[in-house]
Amino acid sequence: MIYRNFNIDPKTEEERKQCEPVAGMRQRIQRYSEEDSLTRSITRAAYHLGLSGEDTMTWLAFEALRRIEHMEQLLLDHKINHVAPMTIIPPT
Repeated sequence: MIYRNFNIDPKTEEERKQCEPVAGMRQRIQRYSEEDSLTRSITRAAYHLGLSGEDTMTWLAFEALRRIEHMEQLLLDHKINHVAPMTIIPPT
């Protein structure tokens, strides 16, 4: 499990209200980039490439979805390859 000082998911009512406007979400993502390597790499690269905020967020969303898809495939492969053995209990 990965332990971070900051989670992207708002927990309190105040945090939820801060994330309602897009500017609040953007601020939260920027803060999250201090903790997460994927977010940090993309936001820094996008800055150096001169990408707009919209293009940066599109790139970030795309890479996050690729990561999710990869993790789901790994979990599926693990489940397929690690099936619990069947135990047959003879009647007594």
